[in-house]
Amino acid sequence: MKKNIENGKNGLCYMCGKLKSLNESFYMNFSPLFQVNHIHICKDCIFTYVRNEKDEVDIVKLRYILRLVDLPFLYDYWKAASKSKSESIGKYFSLLGLRQNKSKTYKDSRVEEGEEYFNLQNQYKLLEKQLSEFKNLLAEEQLEFKKKIDKFDRLLNDEKIQI
Repeated sequence: MKKNIENGKNGLCYMCGKLKSLNESFYMNFSPLFQVNHIHICKDCIFTYVRNEKDEVDIVKLRYILRLVDLPFLYDYWKAASKSKSESIGKYFSLLGLRQNKSKTYKDSRVEEGEEYFNLQNQYKLLEKQLSEFKNLLAEEQLEFKKKIDKFDRLLNDEKIQI
C-alpha cells in the first residue's frame, strides 16, 4: 500500500532537497516502484532541468526524467502537449494522469513519429562531439607542428652560428 512521506501534505524533492506541498509542487505517479503517489522531483526542478539554453524543452532530458520516475514517453501525447497554449511539460504530465495511462511505465514508451527526430538529434550530438574532438586534435597537432618548426629553426640557427 502506498503512503505519503512526512505528514501526507509535504514531500521532499530529491533534486533541490526542499520540503514542498505534495499536491501543488509534485506531479502524480502511480508506478508500483514508488511508495508515494507523487514523483520525487518537484515541478520546478523538472521544469528547470529539461529546459536548454534556448529555454526550449530538451526531449532527451525529458525522457531521462521520465525514465528515472518510471513514466512513459508517449510521442502522440507529447505532440499534443507541446501544441497546447499552456505550459507543455505540465500539460504532458496531466495527460499521463488520465485513467488509461495510470498503469503505464517507461517500458510502455512510444516514440513512433518522433523516433526519426531522436535518431537525428543523437546523430547531431555525436557529430558535435566528433567535431569538438577533431578541433582539439587539430589544435594539439598544430602545437606539435609548431614545436617541430621551432626545433628545426633552432637547429638551423645553431648550424649558421657554427659555420
